[in-house]
Amino acid sequence: MKRQFSLYGLALALAVSGTVPALAQSVTDGSGKDTAAQTAIHAVAQHYKTPQETRFRKVRTAGKGTICGEVTGDGATTFSSFGVTPGSEPVIFDNQKIPAALDFKEVNEWLNKSVALEDLEDMGCAPKGSYMRYRDRLNKVMETRKENTLTR
Repeated sequence: MKRQFSLYGLALALAVSGTVPALAQSVTDGSGKDTAAQTAIHAVAQHYKTPQETRFRKVRTAGKGTICGEVTGDGATTFSSFGVTPGSEPVIFDNQKIPAALDFKEVNEWLNKSVALEDLEDMGCAPKGSYMRYRDRLNKVMETRKENTLTR
C-alpha cells in the first residue's frame, strides 16, 4: 500500500510540475524510424493544434536530406503531403479536391495551397508535373467563376 501511494504521489507531482511527457506522434506504417525522420515528424506535428494526435505514413528521405511523407491531424480524415528540408520550416500541402466553384474569399487560400505543392515538387516530395496539373485545374475553376460573375 505504501509503494502504491508513493507511485501515485510521484505521478501526481510530475503532472503538477508539467514534466509528464506528451504522447508521441504515431507512424501508421512503420516508416521514418531514423533520427532525421523523427526530427521532421516532430517539426510537422507542431503545426497542428494537438501535435500528440498526429498520424504519419509513407515517411521517406528524398534528395539533399529532405524528409517527405503524409500527415493527418486535428480531426482530418485525409492525409496531407509534407516535406522538411534541414534548417527550414516544414511545408504542408492539404490534399483537398478543388471544388467546382470557389467563393471569392477562398481564392487566396487555394493559391497559397498551390505554392505549397510547388515547393513540395521542388523538394522531391511530389511527382514532377503535379503542381502544373493542380494549377491548371485551379485556374479553370477561377475562370469559370469570372465568367459566372460577368454574366450576372
